[in-house]
Amino acid sequence: MNLGQLRTTVDQRTGIGLDPVAVNHFVAEAAAAISIEHDWPWLERSGTFLTTAGVDTYAVPADWNRTLTLRLAGQPPMYRAASLADLEDDEPEATTGEPDSFAVYGTSLVLRPVPSGTVSVAHRYLRVEAELVVDTDEPLMPAQFHHAIAEMAAALVCRRRGDGREANFMAAYGAWRTRMIADHHRQRPKARVRTRGRW
Repeated sequence: MNLGQLRTTVDQRTGIGLDPVAVNHFVAEAAAAISIEHDWPWLERSGTFLTTAGVDTYAVPADWNRTLTLRLAGQPPMYRAASLADLEDDEPEATTGEPDSFAVYGTSLVLRPVPSGTVSVAHRYLRVEAELVVDTDEPLMPAQFHHAIAEMAAALVCRRRGDGREANFMAAYGAWRTRMIADHHRQRPKARVRTRGRW
């Protein structure tokens, strides 16, 4: 469903007939909330960035939600420290070389060792659901699950109006969420167990 169809579905489900701009807002809020609830495969994206000698901090992409892996060509994924403080404890800022560790600090990626030259870093991450602006815009979510957005948006409409049906719509959304997770597990390849020590 596109934005116009989602709005019509929300209106039909609630029977309230709100201003279209208000319904668009609830649809956007629902889509964004769903996008951060789980590591949905349709939100995964890969990109690259180049390091600069002596620079350890790099901005994340505009559509970034969470980093999955950073990797140099031919290398295993970089170790991810739990925090910037932990990263700096492991590898002080004065250390330079080829990065093998990183931490997320706000909306930046901090690398250690500090790059001593230019290398390409592959960045695999989860993005946020794109904002729907015009009626023909469609969510990144696969079409078979678009009713999940409509059910949560209907719940948000009812919450704002103090309508007692909010719980019913959230229960309907919960059923869609269960289907989406089951579909994800069915399609996901079995992961190999791999350990990487830190000394």
